[in-house]
Amino acid sequence: KSSLELCDNGLTHISKLIAQMTPTMLGFTSFGRTQSLVRLPSTGLVAEPLTERDVQDGRVEQHIHFVRSRRLSMLHFLDCEDGEVELVPSEGSGFKLERIPVVSNQLLVFRHDLFSYAFHPHGPHLAVQAWILSEPLAIDVVGLEGPLERRLEAMSLQGPRPPSVKNQVSHVAALMERMPGSVYGADPAWAMFSAGGDCAVRWPRDRWDESLYYSDDQAAASMGKTYSVHGAFM
Repeated sequence: KSSLELCDNGLTHISKLIAQMTPTMLGFTSFGRTQSLVRLPSTGLVAEPLTERDVQDGRVEQHIHFVRSRRLSMLHFLDCEDGEVELVPSEGSGFKLERIPVVSNQLLVFRHDLFSYAFHPHGPHLAVQAWILSEPLAIDVVGLEGPLERRLEAMSLQGPRPPSVKNQVSHVAALMERMPGSVYGADPAWAMFSAGGDCAVRWPRDRWDESLYYSDDQAAASMGKTYSVHGAFM
């Protein structure tokens, strides 16, 4: 394996260890980690503006979901002669500004939901970064408004239509559903289906190591691996 692959595996092991402590010590439940991002010096790069296609393809929604779900940032400095990370606390968090000097072979882990940051290198540098995420945000239904027939039609989706309220009335004593994606209860279930969701997400890193079980090769099965890397997890 390459050096970057070994560093990425190291971040996976660290995230698994931290995941055991997040519910009791950090106040959230770990849902795995992101893929690694390699940080290199760059010059002359200009950010491309967002287009309507980016919105239609869901890239904007994916980024918003990432920003809302990220909890811990793991920043591993592989090569850094000299530099500094500035941690800026969120407004109202009660924390103060921190400046942390960094050198080669140093790992910095911080709460990215409570701090923004800026990296100020003083020379050539190479770093690998990944984030530990919380569970996907649940969808809360505030209410359905409009005529009763329209509300029943909205909840029926593409399935069988409910009986006409003029001719027949159904009495439901209780209704409970639990599905992946933090869908717990009937109202969140209707909201998930209405939004066209399927509860499928990428494998949580603290459950399986993708490098061991996944391959994007069409012949993955012949190598004892799977070509699917998504699933619905409770």
